[in-house]
Amino acid sequence: AHRSTIHNTQQWLQYYTQTRTGDRTMVYADAGLRFIDGYAKSSLHLLRAGFGYSLGGAWQAVPGAAFFGFHQEGVRLRDEWRVYQELNRTDRPGRWTIHNRFRAEARFFRNNPNGLPGAVNSSNFRFRYRLQAMAPLAELSVARQRRILLSLADEVFINAGSSVVYNTFDNNRLVAGPVMQWGPDLQVGLLYNHQFGHRNLPATSEDSDILWLTVTHRFGFNRD
Repeated sequence: AHRSTIHNTQQWLQYYTQTRTGDRTMVYADAGLRFIDGYAKSSLHLLRAGFGYSLGGAWQAVPGAAFFGFHQEGVRLRDEWRVYQELNRTDRPGRWTIHNRFRAEARFFRNNPNGLPGAVNSSNFRFRYRLQAMAPLAELSVARQRRILLSLADEVFINAGSSVVYNTFDNNRLVAGPVMQWGPDLQVGLLYNHQFGHRNLPATSEDSDILWLTVTHRFGFNRD
C-alpha cells in the first residue's frame, strides 16, 4: 500500500537541570518548548522530573513523571500525562563518554475540545532505547574547564497497547551536533535532530528536520 509522509521543520528549546542531593541520589528536571515552521507556530510544551538513584558501578535507576501540552493554532487541544521508569549506564572508554538509556513510559492522553479540559480517552505504553556518545573536539580553557564537545545519539521508540494500531514503531531520533561546555556545571548544545516515525493513521509517516537548542545546568557537583 502507498504510504504518505508528512514533512516538516521544527525548532526545540529545552532546559535541563541535574541536582545532586546525596552521594547516591540526584534530582533531574527539564522544561521545553517546541515550534514548527521557523518558530511561527507553537506545537508543544513539556515539564518533566525524575529521581535518580545509583545502583552501584555505572548503573542508575530513575523513576519520574511528565506533562506535555499539544498546541494547534494557539489552542492547547491535547494533554499527555506520563510516568516512566529508566535505567542508565555510563562508561568512559578513552576520550569518549558513552551513555545507554532504557526507558519505559505509561502515557495517558486527554483531548481538550474547544480548548477546555476533557476526560482521559486513550493510553499506551512506549519503550525507548538511546545510545549517546560524547567526545571533546577542542579545549578552550583547561583551568576553567571550557571546551567544545561532539554529541552523537540515536534513540528508538516502540509503542504497545490496545490503542496502538498503525504505529507500533513510533520514532527513530538521530541527533548530532556541538556542545559548548562553559565550565564544569553548564553546557549549551546546538543539535540537529532527524526524526522519522509512523503515525497512528493508515499508511502515514512523519519526517522531521529539527534544530534543537539545549541548556544543561548542574547543581551540587564538584563541591567536595
